[in-house]
Amino acid sequence: EEQLGPAACAALLEHIKAEADLEPPFVLLVVSRGYQSRRLSICLQKHLPKTVAYVACPPAEFEAACREEALLFFEPIFDEARRLQEIGAGAVPGSLEALDSIRPGWQQAPSAAFPSQ
Repeated sequence: EEQLGPAACAALLEHIKAEADLEPPFVLLVVSRGYQSRRLSICLQKHLPKTVAYVACPPAEFEAACREEALLFFEPIFDEARRLQEIGAGAVPGSLEALDSIRPGWQQAPSAAFPSQ
């Protein structure tokens, strides 16, 4: 996947205009998997016009969603962490160390198989 940049945001606005006959100003509610919501928020807030208010809608039960997503999306979570680093988004204190303890070297290479538990 490519990063969500200005061209993708412009295409999103064009799609909204074509499908919903809606132009800014409006509120854009985005429902996404919890592990993707931080990067989406950063990119959309950076590239959408100020006349589009962005509201992230992560899962209602954060702890339950994290437990579910960790099992279902183990590999994409590491990929998403790499993407956050690529756009210069700082990590929550302790999060990089936690990822390193689960999978040493995850920052350099694509994710491998699910670890044994």
